[in-house]
Amino acid sequence: PRTLLFSTGYMANLGLAQALLEKGDAVFADRLNHASLLDGARLSGARLYRYLHNDLQSLHQKISTTEAYDRLIMTDAVFSMDGDLAPLADLASTAKNNDAWLMADDAHGIGVLGPQGKGSLEHHGLTTADVHVYMGTLGKALGTAGAFIAGEEDLIEFLIQTARSYIFTTAMPSAIAAATLTSLKLVQTEPERRQILAERIAQFREGTEQLGLPALNSNTVIQGILIGDNATTQEIS
Repeated sequence: PRTLLFSTGYMANLGLAQALLEKGDAVFADRLNHASLLDGARLSGARLYRYLHNDLQSLHQKISTTEAYDRLIMTDAVFSMDGDLAPLADLASTAKNNDAWLMADDAHGIGVLGPQGKGSLEHHGLTTADVHVYMGTLGKALGTAGAFIAGEEDLIEFLIQTARSYIFTTAMPSAIAAATLTSLKLVQTEPERRQILAERIAQFREGTEQLGLPALNSNTVIQGILIGDNATTQEIS
């Protein structure tokens, strides 16, 4: 229902964690989360629990042990190094069953995932009722700069008053905001761009297979090649 703009995705995640969490609270983070989520959780003062990557059993084991009243689950929606997707629907159920909020960082999903390019929530068929805090960046698929946090009216109003990385910095330049509006219109009106992207991803994966390169199992824009040796990596590069 409402959105708040930040200067960068890093500042959005730091501001969110600092505003919503404090000492005595509990935050649960996937082990492969982006550094900004991890840093935000650490700086918040809350007790940090890191569960195994995309492992619901590990999350449940940790969340069932906390006595904290305020609980926040934080995850990448598309993991920025491996390219796999978080099980957002299952995470939403876990959050609901454990009186927790769920926050998704969709930096690599917004603009490319979902039938209309609306991102990971559309891809999984979820709403604000499932994912309470939705964050995305503008410098990836949208090609501009900055980030946003979206959620219910009260959440955004609270962040306006308490998120220090929003309050104490310069606002987004109007030219960037105007360019972002144009990007959003292109996402909505030119779905062929996503089709071309899907074809490029398939072409890349076919090429890595032909070359015998160990590509990770990902069908998203994040395509990792895990080599494991410095000299071989330099040679391939």
